[in-house]
Amino acid sequence: MDEYEGLAPEITMYIKRIGDMREIKKHGRAVQLCDKALVHEPQPPILNVILNFKGDSLYWVGRKTHDEELILEARRCFLEVLDIDQNDYVARRGIEVIDFVDNRPLEKDFN
Repeated sequence: MDEYEGLAPEITMYIKRIGDMREIKKHGRAVQLCDKALVHEPQPPILNVILNFKGDSLYWVGRKTHDEELILEARRCFLEVLDIDQNDYVARRGIEVIDFVDNRPLEKDFN
């Protein structure tokens, strides 16, 4: 069974391209593709996948460029996923990396 069965063709194309860009570490391009995919208003759980891809990609661009705003935007993507699914491991791990591993301030300092 195709893992993309039932998805709109546009979303399928974007998911594949986002994966390709992330694999070759072109995270900036992956963020752009995530934004284009989100225009098609995907529903959970594929929305969560796209937002997690976007959050992770923004994080890597932010780390590379030392841009705190991009890292905060990454965190917001992960929080949006957790608003939909509080048990999403990828989003929880993304926030953990930003808040604890990367020694950034805790959530209360972002509000």
